[in-house]
Amino acid sequence: MKRLYIILLVSIFFGMASCCSKKEKENTAKKTILERAEIPYLKGESRQIFDPKPSTYFDENKWFTNDHCFVTDKKGDLHWFGINNPFPPKGKDLYRYHPYLGHLTSDSATENWKRQPFAINEIKGTEYIGAPYVI
Repeated sequence: MKRLYIILLVSIFFGMASCCSKKEKENTAKKTILERAEIPYLKGESRQIFDPKPSTYFDENKWFTNDHCFVTDKKGDLHWFGINNPFPPKGKDLYRYHPYLGHLTSDSATENWKRQPFAINEIKGTEYIGAPYVI
């Protein structure tokens, strides 16, 4: 099985490498890696669709979210899971800890988001969780 996988990867590599003309290959070789990279960008508006702070009573800090993923359940509802934490106080490192994995649900990607209880709350444990991945 491993041999088959390696053969498949090599075949794909050489197939992709041979798809360009000689002139295209020469032009590509002259470019820097940043010039060759396809850098993603947002097209259209960018807007905040939910406040990352769990509630107005939680604390005085402004909150942020990062390392998130989305999954659609069997009913078609969208679930958001992401690291959800307060900005640290002045003089502290941004990634000092990650104790909260937030959970939101919606029937639309851009509106109607409902806050659910934290998927994980490690504030009394290790105080660190990694990026979510849902299977």
